[in-house]
Amino acid sequence: MLRGAEFTVGSFPEADANGLTMMLPRRSSDEPILITFAGGEKVAVYLGQHKYNACPCGDSEARKGLLIAGVEIEVDEGSLFDPEYEDAPPGSVVRADAGLSIVARMADNHNLTRLQPVALVSGLSPCRERSSAGFRKWQVVLGDAEEKRVLFAVDLTTNSQMAGTTN
Repeated sequence: MLRGAEFTVGSFPEADANGLTMMLPRRSSDEPILITFAGGEKVAVYLGQHKYNACPCGDSEARKGLLIAGVEIEVDEGSLFDPEYEDAPPGSVVRADAGLSIVARMADNHNLTRLQPVALVSGLSPCRERSSAGFRKWQVVLGDAEEKRVLFAVDLTTNSQMAGTTN
């Protein structure tokens, strides 16, 4: 359950410029989206039918939904892998340098889609140079401790995902 003060309804321009925002769909034809500013530009990472595709979204009003600002990413340490020795699959989360990224498909200037890290969180304590850790299970959460709610979960070990708020 969400309190009224924990969300608004809108499109990409209303997403919080200071952190990670989760957009939940209002219609069955829409999909959940993570909106990030960590890489210096506003980027949408699709988590539904266009799973793990990403694109700059700027001030586009093409998608609308429930905007939940201040969400965080939690990783399951049991799904840890070394992205230096294993390919990081689309949708995996990687901790490297001073940030946390998701591996997503993103089109380049020639409209060719390729896998690349999309920054979700920046400003973390730096990792050792050329060191990283990948995770195949992660979730989007809101709140802490007893107040924590899981808004979306990804499990690439079984290729499943779960949307919805739980207590």
